[in-house]
Amino acid sequence: GTVRSSISKHNFCLEAIRNMVQTSQREYLDKWNANKSKKCDNSIYYVTEEDEDMFYVLAKIHIKPWDVDTNLQELKERIKSNTEYTTLFKGLSWKSDEIKGIGFGINSLLMSLVIPQASLEELCECIATEEEEYVQSVDIDWESTCRILTNSTAMPISTKC
Repeated sequence: GTVRSSISKHNFCLEAIRNMVQTSQREYLDKWNANKSKKCDNSIYYVTEEDEDMFYVLAKIHIKPWDVDTNLQELKERIKSNTEYTTLFKGLSWKSDEIKGIGFGINSLLMSLVIPQASLEELCECIATEEEEYVQSVDIDWESTCRILTNSTAMPISTKC
């Protein structure tokens, strides 16, 4: 009697767990399929266009000069003090910066910033254009970039999108 009731309790528990797992998988797949047409391949996180305004990114950009003689301290000060950037890109906030060697005596300027996600690439293009006399390229370090919700919840951003 007790062995049989113990086995049937065990089987009941296993069946309940299977049902919970199948329900969770079904709910997940239903949600995923509903967003599939909007979802980016290999994305880590997805938001709709309506939600996009809520997101800022904490990003690091690499500013590479044309030659060894470029004074990166002056370039940094010129970029940070340019009010056109803060006027064009509402919410732009400059954070830390550092000068890092990239080889053959050439250094690059690494600048961290917070900016609305939709404006990051446009800012890089703007810096490259405004400072074209000194700057060869401005690249985004996507591995160091994360999305920040207005309540400061950080999450990684996909490099595939």
